[in-house]
Amino acid sequence: MVLIKGQNYDISNQQNTVLTADAHSGDTEIFVENNDGFSVDDYIVMNPFNEVTEIVKISTSTNNKITLATALLFNYAEKAKIYKTPYNQMKFYSATTSSGTYTARATTDIMYDQPFTEYEYAAGTADLYYKVTFYNETTTTETDIDSSTYFQVSVDDTYVTPREMMIYLQFANGVIEISEMKEIIKLAEMKVDLDVSSSNASVLKISSFLLSKHYILNALASKAISTGYIIATVEGRTVTKSHTELKKDAESALMEYNDFLIANARTEVSKTGFLGDISSETRQQIIDVMTGAQDGLDYEDHYLFSYGPRFRRR
Repeated sequence: MVLIKGQNYDISNQQNTVLTADAHSGDTEIFVENNDGFSVDDYIVMNPFNEVTEIVKISTSTNNKITLATALLFNYAEKAKIYKTPYNQMKFYSATTSSGTYTARATTDIMYDQPFTEYEYAAGTADLYYKVTFYNETTTTETDIDSSTYFQVSVDDTYVTPREMMIYLQFANGVIEISEMKEIIKLAEMKVDLDVSSSNASVLKISSFLLSKHYILNALASKAISTGYIIATVEGRTVTKSHTELKKDAESALMEYNDFLIANARTEVSKTGFLGDISSETRQQIIDVMTGAQDGLDYEDHYLFSYGPRFRRR
């Protein structure tokens, strides 16, 4: 059995609005700020990207009141966001080769409490190849499976498999046991989950590669303590690495990981448009406060006394 994680459909650019009154479990009517663009048989996501969320279908939509085809399962507070989505379900497929024929294995409702919708495939293995598509249960519209990117999964539910890590590091011999590498990858990905808040599967996978590399090199450095070195076959060559060299390589890998996180964080912030969802007055207040704080630090750093400049001790 394997746990397949399909990245959710990106609804960030879809039509959205907010509740103008609390909505409760069992309600079939909700009141919104603006129902423009919301029509009969459309699917909407209630309060996405939060622990409590669900997808419901619209029965009617008039005068900023939306009537639902089924009752709400959960409670939602006023101002909770609502997004339109063209798809309410995800289909999971598998094949024995990456370019082979993909067979449908399951159809499940998309859940937006996390970046991925999960499916436990009892007959699944790490050797199979998987794809997902998005499906509209009402119109039976489905995204093109040929345009879907295939992927493989780990039986240990990690973003990166030990085999992929061996290829990435170009290790051709048993310099580190597969079982050890599995545990190291698990540990690294626990740290990634704490460091990275992203719905982008590529970001999570690359982060896992980079931090796993750091942890594995550190582990090899520890192994080298007794002998002083490690011998590995890398890119077809026999390489001898000392404990000190391995520690330096591990630190370089950590710097590479941190640089990637910084670059990715900047991209994520620019995409989310953090300041776009607040009023122009509040936005200007935030800018003024941030500018004033920086001006204060600059002034303190360069304050001139009668005997010359005095710099703030950091």
